[in-house]
Amino acid sequence: MEILSHNFAPCCRVADTRWNSNNKDLNSRQAKLLGGKRSRVLLVRIHKRVQCASLSAQSHLGPNHSGTNSIVKSSKALQSSTNADLKVFSGSHNGYVIGGEEDARSISEEGESEANVLIPALPDESNSECGAPLSSCFWEWKPKLTVHYEKAGCENVGSPPVLFLPGFGVGSFHYEKQLKDLGRDYRVWALDFLGQGRSLPFEDPAPQYQGENDPEGKEIVWGFGEETEPWASQLVYSIDLWRDQVQYFVEEVIGEPVYVVGNSLGGFVALYFAASNPHLVKGVTLLNATPFWGFLPNPVRSPRLARIFPWAGTFPLPSNVRKLTELVWQKISDPRSIAEVLKQVYADHSTNVDKVFSRILETAEHPAAAASFASIMFAPQGQLSFNEALSGCRKNNIPVCLVYGKEDPWVKPVWGLQVKRQVPEAPYYEISPAGHCPHDEVPEVVNYLLRGWIKNLESQGSVALPLLDDLDTIQHTAAKDLEFVRDGTKRSVEIDLKMTRRLSGTFRSIKHPSSISTKTKDPSRSPSSSPLKLSQSSPPASASAISRTRSEPISGDSRTWCVYLILSTNPPIKTYVGVTTDFHRRLKQHNGELNGGAKASRAGQPWVCACLVQGFMDRSEACVFESKWKSFSRKLPRRRSSGDIEKQAEDISRLLLQRRQMALDRVKGALDCSLLKIDWKLNLT
Repeated sequence: MEILSHNFAPCCRVADTRWNSNNKDLNSRQAKLLGGKRSRVLLVRIHKRVQCASLSAQSHLGPNHSGTNSIVKSSKALQSSTNADLKVFSGSHNGYVIGGEEDARSISEEGESEANVLIPALPDESNSECGAPLSSCFWEWKPKLTVHYEKAGCENVGSPPVLFLPGFGVGSFHYEKQLKDLGRDYRVWALDFLGQGRSLPFEDPAPQYQGENDPEGKEIVWGFGEETEPWASQLVYSIDLWRDQVQYFVEEVIGEPVYVVGNSLGGFVALYFAASNPHLVKGVTLLNATPFWGFLPNPVRSPRLARIFPWAGTFPLPSNVRKLTELVWQKISDPRSIAEVLKQVYADHSTNVDKVFSRILETAEHPAAAASFASIMFAPQGQLSFNEALSGCRKNNIPVCLVYGKEDPWVKPVWGLQVKRQVPEAPYYEISPAGHCPHDEVPEVVNYLLRGWIKNLESQGSVALPLLDDLDTIQHTAAKDLEFVRDGTKRSVEIDLKMTRRLSGTFRSIKHPSSISTKTKDPSRSPSSSPLKLSQSSPPASASAISRTRSEPISGDSRTWCVYLILSTNPPIKTYVGVTTDFHRRLKQHNGELNGGAKASRAGQPWVCACLVQGFMDRSEACVFESKWKSFSRKLPRRRSSGDIEKQAEDISRLLLQRRQMALDRVKGALDCSLLKIDWKLNLT
């Protein structure tokens, strides 16, 4: 069910954002063909500089006009909230600027790159250049669970669909600059996760009855009652719920595979959703995606450990949690705290965050916000970790694009580079200065990159990736400038290009040669074969399963990966499973002869090799095998009631190894291991 609505009134009246445009046709810059060329991936770091046209020094919208990070991080821009001019102008149009006012400056053009790339500005409504109109809608997913979303560009029939997923604490409003701009070319949606934004419940999930905790009988806070309404009996605002929410939204509202773009928490959900539903995804873009979410163990993944925690985000909230939530919520929902958080995550303190501030404050004032926050904080982890979801996307050849703000204080670029190492074929763009929300700080740049990336995939590589259209002229390093106009100010974004490795796997049509080195490659093995596939007798693919069919393995990793099992020879007697390309060196690390051993192997040294599994095509396959082996080992009972194994428990080592062997047998039943070499070094009899 879909309900259209346009009658929302924010809690504060804020200034409308205005943009000046200087649009020019850039298709000629992107039309270069890649056919027949040797494709490569470049690491792109973006450094922003600003040139002033003419601005008053007293302007409330005066941006930083320096090309150096030292100016961006100046003490004036980062002064404490006590001294900063943190205010929302209600009833005026001056705007709300983080960190107070800064003088306008001008910079010299000396040292700029000769070849500048002019990218379009955002739609300039002052010059009658309207962006795509937005529609605010509601979709009832389940009884009492209504999802709010915004959409634009529905008249662009046949154009690629794009879905934006927000970060924690915000909502679809955070992508307004994308919807208005990209909605002119594509069909775009942005939704609010359940428990956040305008997807908070319309009814109290655990009501406080008249006279309970309130002498006047007025229900001030929802979800703090002692009994749960039937519709909320199983409700918990977890990442698994959001994954399912996105899945049904794509199936029932959009109705076809989409490009998914996620910021922060939304990036994790996007990756999780894609790994679980590869048939619904055309590609994933991560904007400073958080690599972890949730503190409590997942009941499906770790049932025994989950039983230790009797409450995991469901309603009603326990009394001690209600008291803790009241204290914490009073602090974090304060307008000054919200302003301070925005000040942290936005590197450019000239960014106007009027609407973001007011919408966050509006959400915080909802009667269900505090209880929803508690449910989110105590919800269990997902059934897949971030790395497992990333591996699943790569297994299913789902294209990934990485866009990270360099000055993010929470998800620093090192996390994005780790993703890049796991998915070397993904283009990586690092923007500076930009913080946790690059799509809101530099929307011109992010929109330009998204447009180019989608065109690249839709053309199956005929259109070059953004900024990488002249690969033949690029040696090891190069520089380009992106220029755009915003609020009468000409801004320049410097692009540093650094070669990382060859490109393979970005386009679905590209065939990848085998990644096994020539020294170890089996000549009888076809280049498109893979040692890890679900056996035909295994159950249907789940969120953590490998696809039954996959194309050739990703190239670029010629090392021989293996999975190993080692056994400690001194108390405490235990086993350890790991992945490496050099087992002999890794064993020395575990035994303390070299630095870098695992923390779990510090006790019980020396360790000896119990089993080696070789023949993996790349690291991803080895990691999947390792994960399955560990997972099945955890699920096995430690003792058997029959006593058959207990009689052999005199030798603890033998008991542990037999347990690992039983788990390995289960791995063989779930994965096709016919092309793997499994070599047991220790006698189990």
